[in-house]
Amino acid sequence: MNHTNLIRLFRRNLATVVIIILFSGTTQSQEADQYINPVGDTIFVADPYILQYNDSYFLYGTSAGDGFKAWKSENLIDWSALGYVFRRKQGSWATRSFWAPEVIHYHGKFYMIFSCKGPEESGLRIALAVSDSPEGPFEELYVPLF
Repeated sequence: MNHTNLIRLFRRNLATVVIIILFSGTTQSQEADQYINPVGDTIFVADPYILQYNDSYFLYGTSAGDGFKAWKSENLIDWSALGYVFRRKQGSWATRSFWAPEVIHYHGKFYMIFSCKGPEESGLRIALAVSDSPEGPFEELYVPLF
């Protein structure tokens, strides 16, 4: 696996995420008089990241002390909880401070890059996890990446 190519894909997809987030907050629902952005209102997540895959959107973010939860939508308005897509396991290098996940689809796999603290690390490190599905489960692949 070429880590340089993965980093390029993350950077390229970042612009798409910013556009989706900007426009999702101004969309009007046909059923309601006013659209309410679920992030921060009904979905409590920091550092949101949205992956579009096929006809669905997947929202990942800083959401749990021991991993990451995700949500799925077909329209960027109605979201259903998927639960944990990555969760620390016994013996995992990543132990705490799970922050800011991003996910890309690359050569048939889904890669999640995120920051976390390791067992004896005082600072945050970058970690990489992999899954066969955007819904997880993601497993540690290469940690710490740097």
